[in-house]
Amino acid sequence: MRRLLVLCAVLICLYLLHYRGKDKAPEDTPNEQPSQVQQQPPPTQQQRPPQLISNLSDSTLDKLRQQQLAQINKSRTSHGLSSVSLDDKASKAAQRHCEAMVAGDFFGHTGLNGARPFHRYNLDEGGDGHVAENICLFKSSQAHTTDDKTMAELAAKGHGMFMAEVPPEDGHRQNILEKWHNYVGLGVSVKGGSYTYCEEFLDKYIDISGPLSKTIPYGQKIEFTGAVISPGEFGLYMIAVTYDAALVPPAKPQPSSYKDAGAQKAAVLPPWDFNKDGRRYDKRSGKFSISMKMEKKGYYYVVFYLKENPSSIPYEGARSNSSAAVSTNDGFVGGAQVIRVI
Repeated sequence: MRRLLVLCAVLICLYLLHYRGKDKAPEDTPNEQPSQVQQQPPPTQQQRPPQLISNLSDSTLDKLRQQQLAQINKSRTSHGLSSVSLDDKASKAAQRHCEAMVAGDFFGHTGLNGARPFHRYNLDEGGDGHVAENICLFKSSQAHTTDDKTMAELAAKGHGMFMAEVPPEDGHRQNILEKWHNYVGLGVSVKGGSYTYCEEFLDKYIDISGPLSKTIPYGQKIEFTGAVISPGEFGLYMIAVTYDAALVPPAKPQPSSYKDAGAQKAAVLPPWDFNKDGRRYDKRSGKFSISMKMEKKGYYYVVFYLKENPSSIPYEGARSNSSAAVSTNDGFVGGAQVIRVI
């Protein structure tokens, strides 16, 4: 019997970019440096992500996702955490990335077009949450069979390896056991001896109803509308915005951690700015209408932070206390949007 050579590469999970200290007003971003990568022409509204090309049947994928969901929730509940639910858009994003990796013969969080997990979920699939990605790759000298049993065994092995990690090299395990995750998307793909498995964990605690389009003409003011799902339990705490001039394809995809934000800090909106300059936030209902103007063409990652115990949030901080300050360390990500300005 031929001896299989199985290699598994695992990545440290993503960590949130924290803005520390006092966030009273965003600093001016530095002048944009010339990009060494030619910016791709923006897609039109009619363009869609590539069609899924999985050679696995829908029934195999459905069974596998349900099995993995049960395994993930077993891992979480055994540590006193709440279960997560399966998210269709996140599963599509996970599936496309798995297929892209086996088709392009690469392994990494950043795709060959430069898109990172939050771009794929929010732009390609129309999601509106923060995503944290775990991926693994199994390579064999023999082609993997695609029967239900083999696919399920490999996915279970991947998750098991994540959970077997030991601190401080336990990024995947920490991602699975993150308190605030409440949804997950799952994907698998196989081509010959390559098998990839993705877990896309989500934090979704707000309903974002606008803007209706995530591709915005340059110079147009953007209005984010929606509501905190449980306003009695959580309050909108701050909004942080980061920016990329373009999606930069990696020179060589690497199995490493990735930056979970844009390259530049673009803006920070503290809670005492939620009800001025045309912005509105009703802390009782949780409804908000927050307007912003994106100053440059490119990609903006808008992250909404929430905080428990809404009565502790300094909505009047700037007017009643000149030393008022907010930090992402005191809140958690409740939702996110990617906006492309063309």
